[in-house]
Amino acid sequence: MDLKSVVQSHEKEFKGKKYLFVPMEGCDRVLILLSAHNQGDKYFLLRSFLEKSKYNLLFITDPGNSWYLNEDFGASYVELIKNVLVNFDPEKSYIFGSSMAGYAAINFAVQLEIHALVCNPQVDLDLTLDYGWYELNKNIAKLTSKRLNADLGKLLNEKMYDKVMCIVHGHAPIDVANVELILGSAAPIRKLLVYTLDTDDHSMPFGRDVDKVYKALDLIDNFHDFNIHVEDQNDQIAVLRKNRRKAVANNNVFHSRRLSDVYVENISWAKRYSVNDPGAYFCNDVGFYNSKGLLSGCLLSFDGDDFGCVTNHADSIKKSVSLAMSLADRLKVANGDRIFQNAWVRVPESGSLIASNAGLFLAEFESSKNCYLNWELIKEFSIDIKEGMYVSCLVDVELSGGKITLSLGGYGDAGYYQVNKVIDASGCYSLTFHISNIVLEHRDALFARIYFYPDGVSKEVNLKRFSAIPGYYPDVSFWSSSHA
Repeated sequence: MDLKSVVQSHEKEFKGKKYLFVPMEGCDRVLILLSAHNQGDKYFLLRSFLEKSKYNLLFITDPGNSWYLNEDFGASYVELIKNVLVNFDPEKSYIFGSSMAGYAAINFAVQLEIHALVCNPQVDLDLTLDYGWYELNKNIAKLTSKRLNADLGKLLNEKMYDKVMCIVHGHAPIDVANVELILGSAAPIRKLLVYTLDTDDHSMPFGRDVDKVYKALDLIDNFHDFNIHVEDQNDQIAVLRKNRRKAVANNNVFHSRRLSDVYVENISWAKRYSVNDPGAYFCNDVGFYNSKGLLSGCLLSFDGDDFGCVTNHADSIKKSVSLAMSLADRLKVANGDRIFQNAWVRVPESGSLIASNAGLFLAEFESSKNCYLNWELIKEFSIDIKEGMYVSCLVDVELSGGKITLSLGGYGDAGYYQVNKVIDASGCYSLTFHISNIVLEHRDALFARIYFYPDGVSKEVNLKRFSAIPGYYPDVSFWSSSHA
């Protein structure tokens, strides 16, 4: 297939936005395909979908990585899609997107009242900043700094959506947290399909398998045709629905507790962004694991703009472990050297890493290979590590230049998996990791790493503190009682 000629024949422009509409003769269905993050002006899986086309196809891109918001909260994209869909039945219109494009697919599907197939979508950009990686967060920050964040939770709660939304997601923390915003809301989505994958990767699970995409669309059609009729005079259902909506209007409160004659509302960490009213809130899904294997929780205060951590975690943080230094001053280390207790390094052959017992590392190398300090956490913790737990890590670092990466991860049946945070300035940084299916006998069953980053920049890295704890400490403020 000559893709160049297809684009030349069918590509058009609407208000400065290029799009590609490829009609299919005799077909009354249309599939909208949104390009994902960092795809630039490339149309999403263009060859794959054209070679196995079953529907009319509308390809749209977002070269600016704006989550399809631009400066108008996506209004021009909505208008573009409306112009194409004018000749199609909403019942036979579908939109497909993954990650950044999944966010846009939900946004546009609800506004246009069409079916949606989304993979690992972002739902709240502020929340995503807690879990995203450097490149993703850099682009999200450009939007949130301008207050460009379509509140999908609010949109879903306020607008009746009577089409089918199918969500495919894995166990990566960024995906779990975002999908829970939909699952935990009282959103009036009449028909919601959720397919959970046994993977910790944040990726487009369909790959290039277009046939599976069409099978998912067939499933959406079948589910849309499926109905259960309830008698209209059933007043109890109406009352329950009214109370449920009222609870959502009151900031997604689950229940309340009374502390010192002050009512403190219980919220989850992921839902703190839905809070509007200043006051005290108890977050019960963060903190250190107690003897029963439950998280201790944390009391938060909200001043109308930001949250502050009220609970003093000093006692819990004492149970954290810090990397123990036991080096002679200015020791040049080689690849594989075990330089600290339960810690070793990887050094490229063409460079060198000099370490001191003050926590100072001098990295001198030009290799593109990774140079890192690896800390074997599974040997450090005094409590049993179990499936489903979280581990958190804090690094307080002075950086002379370039970048380093803080990484938390493990080794499972499918190999290595980890979460990363790129650091390009001195300061305190925290990271959390969800434990799933690790192989306890492996040396890297659970690890924390400092990658000295192959950016060709010689740098001094002073690890003032490098600590880890079994628990969910997603923000630096949780560690403040012990490192301030």
